[in-house]
Amino acid sequence: MSSNIDKNIQEGYKWTALSVTSLGMLVGILNASTLIIALPTMMVKLNTDLFGIMWVLISYTLLLTILAPAWGRLADIYGRKKLYVYGLAVFTIGSLLCGLAANINQLIALRVVQAVGGSMLVANGTIIVTDAFKRNELGKAMGVLSMIMAAAFVVGPILGGFLTLINWRLNFFFNVPIGVFTTIWAHLKLRDIAELPKGETFDLKGMILFTIAFLTSMIYLTAGFIIGLTSLPMLISLVIAIVSFAAFLHVEKSVVHPLMDLSLFKIKIFSYGQLSNLLNSIARGAVMILLILF
Repeated sequence: MSSNIDKNIQEGYKWTALSVTSLGMLVGILNASTLIIALPTMMVKLNTDLFGIMWVLISYTLLLTILAPAWGRLADIYGRKKLYVYGLAVFTIGSLLCGLAANINQLIALRVVQAVGGSMLVANGTIIVTDAFKRNELGKAMGVLSMIMAAAFVVGPILGGFLTLINWRLNFFFNVPIGVFTTIWAHLKLRDIAELPKGETFDLKGMILFTIAFLTSMIYLTAGFIIGLTSLPMLISLVIAIVSFAAFLHVEKSVVHPLMDLSLFKIKIFSYGQLSNLLNSIARGAVMILLILF
């Protein structure tokens, strides 16, 4: 009888975990896709240029990419629920503050706050679902998450256009009530299923090297096309990127508890999946820029 009750609790919890993480991802993706339509209006209202307004997107994306691996590793050490709830709270507060920004500099700085929360959600959402569902049901759960993400990308520009007609700040404010509700719900309903390891440490050296490698490579690939890929500053940034990335790979192979488990890339299906995701993201980013311009 007891095992049947435990089974029913587990069955109920997996759908709770999926619904909480789905709402978190929905808010995060909607926020990115609604802003695509709002950026030209924001550029005028905040009295800035295209370069300035693009940093509203770039700052968020950069921080998301840099911090996601770190939050994922910290969740392994300290627990998924805690970091996910904190992420929701920080993202919600960041959204409120972004909506209140008085100028472009404030908005970019507050987007950094929002990105810290968003990176916690991205890093932990799928892990929470993976913990809650059995292996033979994971495909169904990930399919639901993928469907929600796709729907958010489609609905986002339409919603963003409607909100921008009223006031561009609503693109941030609409996150607040959903964020508050989801934060409370996650705090009350989520739980840590996976047993936390003992004695594991955070790979700070790997995190620093990864950050340096990523930032310098992005500087080379973006600023390089403006001031010249073969100019001295750009060549220096390229050398720093290559050296720091090589050092990062060496550290990850030698430390006991790495930031990233590089052995995963030996699995062909995993590597091809990541490559496919990268190419998809590049294409989607190009389309986003075209939507902003035209």
